[in-house]
Amino acid sequence: MSAAGHAPASLLWAHGWGFDAHCWDAVRALLPARWQALQQACADAGYLGAAPVPIRPAAVPYVAIGHSHGVQQLLQAGLADCVGLVSVSGFPRFAAAEDWPAGTPARLLARMRMQFDRQPLAVWRDFRSRCGVPWRGTDAPTLALPALADGLRALAEDDAREALAQWRGPLCAISAEDDAIVPPALAHAAFGDRLVSVPEGAHALPLTRPDLCARHICRFLDTLAVAP
Repeated sequence: MSAAGHAPASLLWAHGWGFDAHCWDAVRALLPARWQALQQACADAGYLGAAPVPIRPAAVPYVAIGHSHGVQQLLQAGLADCVGLVSVSGFPRFAAAEDWPAGTPARLLARMRMQFDRQPLAVWRDFRSRCGVPWRGTDAPTLALPALADGLRALAEDDAREALAQWRGPLCAISAEDDAIVPPALAHAAFGDRLVSVPEGAHALPLTRPDLCARHICRFLDTLAVAP
């Protein structure tokens, strides 16, 4: 049962494919102290070598905040005790289907998965560039290939639209109009008139526009705090 309507006591953060929990660092640092003081839980899929931290919703009223595939994962984890959902460049389903034409065509995902099997680092680097945040490190990152491959499988197969349709609590959805990964058609198919579109920032808004993300999240949290 959802706890929507209560002030949050915890924030649960989830990142997208190819990233890690650090993608939220700048956003979290920009939140006012009153929100930083809440319990914080940052899931990490372990894509970049860190020990995996699964999504574990707190047993207190919490706000779920996801980027990209992280939104789908939060929906799949269930939203019991969740009082608000934030989607940044997110979606409930990524792959196209007969009843989901705005999704990414299956042939493109199949090609990406095949290329990843052959050249995982090149695929990951290309993906980061398309997200608007090319890898600037002098050393190649430590990629957890099984975890990344399973993430690609989930992007091609998983569907959390029913979970999103059943969500009746407060929602904040943000997406950039120049997002090459989740283009406007997919974002609008997911969230309709609840979506807030921003002109630019590409797919990795937590990294390219942490100020914007923090501002929208703070405004959302403030609204929840004063809700009857």
